[in-house]
This record gives sequence, C-alpha cells and structure tokens, in this order.
Amino acid sequence: MPHRLSGARRSERPFSGSSEATTTPVQQLYFLNSPFVRRAATQLAKLPAGKPADEGAKMLFRQVLLRDPTADELQTARDLVRPGGAGAPKWELLAQVLLASNEFLYLN
Repeated sequence: MPHRLSGARRSERPFSGSSEATTTPVQQLYFLNSPFVRRAATQLAKLPAGKPADEGAKMLFRQVLLRDPTADELQTARDLVRPGGAGAPKWELLAQVLLASNEFLYLN
C-alpha cells in the first residue's frame, strides 16, 4: 500500500514552509570527527604555520568563513590554539572546529 503522502501534490504537503538550517549534536559530532574533515583541517593548518596566534586565527577565519573573527572569537581561538599561552599553536584544531561549525556548513 502506498504511503498516504506519496500522491500528495506540493501544495497539499503538511510540512511545507522553511525552517532554520541546523545540525543535531550527533551529526555535529560525526562531522567533527569524520576523516574527511580531519584531512581538510590538516591541509588548512598549513596556511598559518609559523604565524602568531592572532594573525593565524584571522587567516583561518578568512579562509573558512570568509570573514574576520569578532573580538570574542579571536580570544576563543587564541585560547584554543595556545592553551596557557605557551607552545606552538595547534592550528589543526581551530581549522577542524571552523569546518564543523554551522556557519561554515550553511554558508550563504
């Protein structure tokens, strides 16, 4: 027996209209840890190699989200790539987070 909606015309569908584009937490986690995103993040992390934290974070934001980070995002990125302010920046982690962001997935 065919499904009751299989013969419905477009105007008769009960779920017409639009909704905000988002992902579920499970989808987000899967995407964040997917081999494809990890490989892409590894490649992106080569761009800011050797740059100071602020300059590198701005570079990744521009490359991935096509905009500069806000002051809060820049501080968060700085804390993410250099926890405690020491050591070499962890650009791959920031690239991975940006690639898995809703803003990137639903970029206009």
